[in-house]
Amino acid sequence: MTDSALDFSMQNVPEGWHEAASDGPEQDYAPLNASSRGKKKLKIAPAAEKVDLVTASIAGIAVSFAGSVLWYGLETRGHFVSPWTAIGFAILTAIAVRLGGTRADPEIRATLSVIIYLIGLLATIFFIERFDYLLTFGESPGLEATEDVFIRDRFTDPMTVAAWAVGVVVAAQVSYSTRRR
Repeated sequence: MTDSALDFSMQNVPEGWHEAASDGPEQDYAPLNASSRGKKKLKIAPAAEKVDLVTASIAGIAVSFAGSVLWYGLETRGHFVSPWTAIGFAILTAIAVRLGGTRADPEIRATLSVIIYLIGLLATIFFIERFDYLLTFGESPGLEATEDVFIRDRFTDPMTVAAWAVGVVVAAQVSYSTRRR
């Protein structure tokens, strides 16, 4: 079969795979790890040119979950109650996304870090506020009551909002600028 015979008629169909293989290009049966001087290297797996979003996401979510549990435990036990905990949370999340990703595409890493940080932050504060409501009123709050307490206690405090905003900047910057060696 030649390249000029690509008319897809039944006359050009090979009789068997032997005929098709003989008409095709020659193959190199050397092992893939054998040295190939002067030949173009075969790429089996893509080189680390793009961010592996799945690995970076899984790493970021896992560390975000662990950081959320730690933060929840510290705040609900009364050991360390500070909105500035969000910055440490942001740093841990950004480093995990950076280690899960690759060297290229720092903008995607930074965006992914900020998204995972914000979701983890809001989920953690949501559960902390539910716990505080339960301690205060002796009953588990509904969604509306949790939302009211969440906004009243967290979003109206300028120091908390400032800490969360610094956390966003820190998450983006750490994930953007750190290098894996």
